[in-house]
Amino acid sequence: MNELEIALKELESYLENFEQQNYKISRKVAGWHIDHSLRVITDAVFQLKNSNPKRFVYSFNLRRIVLFFRKKIKRKSFKSSSSNRNFGIITFEELKSQFELTKNNVTTLEKLNQKSNYKHSRFGLLNKEQTCLFLAIHTKHHIDIINDIIK
Repeated sequence: MNELEIALKELESYLENFEQQNYKISRKVAGWHIDHSLRVITDAVFQLKNSNPKRFVYSFNLRRIVLFFRKKIKRKSFKSSSSNRNFGIITFEELKSQFELTKNNVTTLEKLNQKSNYKHSRFGLLNKEQTCLFLAIHTKHHIDIINDIIK
């Protein structure tokens, strides 16, 4: 099991806490963080599947290097894109369904070319391995927030 699958499994363990909220930690409920993480993973996998591996060219990106070295995202250092945010009501059933879709998507990753790519607004063009590492770090970031909300 790779880091992304481990993070996804841990994220799923917080499903029962999806309605919990702590304004000192986040203006969003725990379910929002779960939903957001799943949306980011789904979007990234979609981009990887639909990318042209021949177009991948490595480029130096200091932010990406720092992120991969630290394996941690500083809180409130980024704002999520509107395509990866839920503006409506998040239900348990919705999240459960999203988990199934996301887990199925993640299992298809190993079949993809190593140079399949995902474009991140700050970290540039990431290959499959870099994307999986980013997704694991991003998911763990939201797991940490959920843990603090629950405490």
